[in-house]
Amino acid sequence: MATGGLVLMLDRMGTDDGEHIMRGIAQELVEKLDSMGAVIYPPKDAWGSKDPELVTKWSRTGAVGPQSRRVRYSPVVDPEYLKIVGARFLNEVGAKTLFHCWACSTVVNDGSVRGVVFEVKSGRLAVLAKVTVDCTGDGDVLRTQFNIGSPIIPSAQRPFEAFLRPIRTRFELCLRPMW
Repeated sequence: MATGGLVLMLDRMGTDDGEHIMRGIAQELVEKLDSMGAVIYPPKDAWGSKDPELVTKWSRTGAVGPQSRRVRYSPVVDPEYLKIVGARFLNEVGAKTLFHCWACSTVVNDGSVRGVVFEVKSGRLAVLAKVTVDCTGDGDVLRTQFNIGSPIIPSAQRPFEAFLRPIRTRFELCLRPMW
């Protein structure tokens, strides 16, 4: 969401009391963006503050708890730079990436997804994998496996949709089978 959806704030990386609680990949991204001048956030000594002047200043970026009215660590990123940093992270770990492509079908063998068929500028491209993770945010790969249209509407006739969940925490991967 922070890149394509232009949701610029990485909300609640810190508590209203000023404690820094979200680290890992999210913090690595912030540090890399900071070195590029592509992120803003309150200085550490302001975290947890109720000072009206600081609250007014940082509420413009969303870095103030709505009920506590305290400044908290909630970085605001430049989405174009975030795309660059994210692609570099993927490259560093050896991930193979495709950009500007659309999932249009799945390759299914014995009831398991073995890959995805994409539409690209040059035509269709099948990508096979040991593990397929739907990172579309909308369940596009899941929909193509079950040959249903958009949007996904939960119903008794399609119980697999009980496994769809809204994004709760950024940078979270679910590695257990969904069914």
